[in-house]
Amino acid sequence: MPEPPSSMTRPAPTVAASPWPPDDAVGTPVFGAPDGTAVICLPSAGVGVMAGRTPGAAVGLTAPLGAVVGRAMVVVVAGTLGTAVGGLPGADAVVEELGAVVGVAAGELEASAKADSAPAPTSTAVQARVVNKLRVRIWGSLFNRSIVDPAVRNHGERRPGLRTGCKALAKESRSTVSGMCADSFRNFATSETAGTSPLYAALAQQVCDDPQLREVFEAAGDGHVPLCFAAVQRVLADHDDDPLAAYYASFGGDRAPDAELAKAFEAFVLGHRNQIAELLANRDTQSNEPLRAAQLRPAFGWAQAGLGRPLGLIEVGTSAGLLLYPDRYGYEYTFGDGSVLERPPTVSTDDRDPVPAPTLRCPIRGTATAKTLAPLVTKDLRISSRVGLDVNPLNPADDETRAWLRAQVWPEEADRRTRLDAALAMASRFPARLRKGDALDILPAAVGTVASPAVPCVFVSNTLAHFDAEARATFVDLVRTLGARQDLVLILKEPESVGLGLFTPRPAADPSAPPVESLGAVLFQAGRERCFSLGTAGPHGAWLDWAPAML
Repeated sequence: MPEPPSSMTRPAPTVAASPWPPDDAVGTPVFGAPDGTAVICLPSAGVGVMAGRTPGAAVGLTAPLGAVVGRAMVVVVAGTLGTAVGGLPGADAVVEELGAVVGVAAGELEASAKADSAPAPTSTAVQARVVNKLRVRIWGSLFNRSIVDPAVRNHGERRPGLRTGCKALAKESRSTVSGMCADSFRNFATSETAGTSPLYAALAQQVCDDPQLREVFEAAGDGHVPLCFAAVQRVLADHDDDPLAAYYASFGGDRAPDAELAKAFEAFVLGHRNQIAELLANRDTQSNEPLRAAQLRPAFGWAQAGLGRPLGLIEVGTSAGLLLYPDRYGYEYTFGDGSVLERPPTVSTDDRDPVPAPTLRCPIRGTATAKTLAPLVTKDLRISSRVGLDVNPLNPADDETRAWLRAQVWPEEADRRTRLDAALAMASRFPARLRKGDALDILPAAVGTVASPAVPCVFVSNTLAHFDAEARATFVDLVRTLGARQDLVLILKEPESVGLGLFTPRPAADPSAPPVESLGAVLFQAGRERCFSLGTAGPHGAWLDWAPAML
C-alpha cells in the first residue's frame, strides 16, 4: 500500500476553598491535595507555583505576596499540568514565565487591596480574589504561549478547544480576568489581520488604545481576540440596521474603515455590552471549515484503494460534523500546469428534497498531477457510517448554532461564508451521528459500531494541537490498542509535531517558516502498524501538496 475542537476533556480543575489547605500547610511551597492532583501553593512568605515535569515532581517559584495573602492557599489544578508543561520544548522558559506572571499579579493585588481598603488578609473574599487573579494569569500564559501549538493560533482554528483538563478552567477564568491585555489586540491588528481584514485590523487597534472597550471584552480572557469580534458580529446580526453594520460586508455594508468607525463601534459595544459579555462567557471559537475536506478527500480515497474495503468514518473534534461528508462535496483541484480536476457534488437518486453540497476548490502544489490524483478523487467513496465525537458537538440544523458559526467568519470572507451556509444546509438535510463526550472515553465504542467488512477510519483535522501532551500520549496509546485488535486507519491533518510525529520520528519544523500542516496516515492491518506521509497542507484548506510515501 503506497500510503487527523472545538475533542477531549478531562474533569475540570477546581479551586480549593476552606478548610483546604490545612493550617499546618502554611509556608509549605508545594504539596499534594487529598485527591492526588497537583497544587499551586501560596504561602505567607511568597507564592509557590508548581510546574512539574512529571506527576509528583515540581519546581518552586516565589514572589512577594505576604501583605495580601497572610496565610497559605492553594489552587488545585488537573494533574495533567505537569505533563503539559514538561512535555513541551522550552519547559524551563515556561516555568520562568510563570514566575514573572505571578510576580506581576501579586504586585497588582497588593496595590488593589490597599486602594480598596480590603478586609483582613485571612478573609475568604481576599483569598478567592487572589486565587482568581493568579489562575487567570497563569493559565492565560500557558494557553497563549505553551499548550496550544503556534501553528494553529489564527482566526479559523478551534483555539479554545484546549483539551483535557484545561478547557473548563480556561473558560471559567475568562469570567474573572481583570482586563484584556492591550498587546493581544495590538498583535492581532498587526499580525493576524494584516492584509486580510482591514475592518478587524482597525477595530483591534481601537480596542488596544481604549481601556473601556477592553473592559467589555474582559470575559474573553487574554489572547481570545477572535472570540471578542465574533461576539460583536453575532450581536450585530440581530441589529443589522445599526450604523456599525455599514462597515460589515457580512451584512451588506461596503463602507471602508474611516474616521467615523471608532465612534460607531464604541457606541455599539457599550450599548450591547451585556449581550456581548454573555457570549464571551459561554461561547468558544469553535469554527468548522468545510474546505479542509478537499485536503482530506484524497487521503480517504487512498485508504479505501489500499484496503479494498468501505470506510466507517469517525472524526475526533467534529464541531458541527461538516468534514464527515467527503463523499457528498464537489471538488475542483487546480494544478500548476493549468489543468483542473473536477468532481461534481453527489446527489442521491432517492433524494426527495435534494440539497446540493458546495464545490470545494483547492490549489495543488508540488509534483502531483491531475492524472495521479484522479483515481483517489473521482472514484466513489464507500462510506458505511459516519460519527463525530466532540465535547461540545454543534447541531447544524440549530439556528443559533448556525448564527454563531457564521459570526466566526470574518466580514470580508464572503466565499467562506457562502461555503459554510451550503455545508450547514447539506449537513442538516443528511444528519450524521454526533456524540458528546471525551474522545478518550467514547472512541472505543465508536470504533466498535463500524460493522464488517468496513474498516474504522478515525481522522483528526486541527484538533490534536489543542490537546495537552498527556492527552496526546493517551490518544496515541488508545489508537494503537484499538489497532492491535482490528484493522484500522488513522488519518491526521495536523502540525507535524502533534500529528504524524506522534507515531514516528519526523524532521523538526523550521520555526521561521509559514505554518504548514502535515497530512499523514497510520495503518493497522493484522496487528501491524505502518506510517505514511501523504503530503503537506495549508491552513483552512488553502492548498495541498500530495506526495504519498511510506515511512
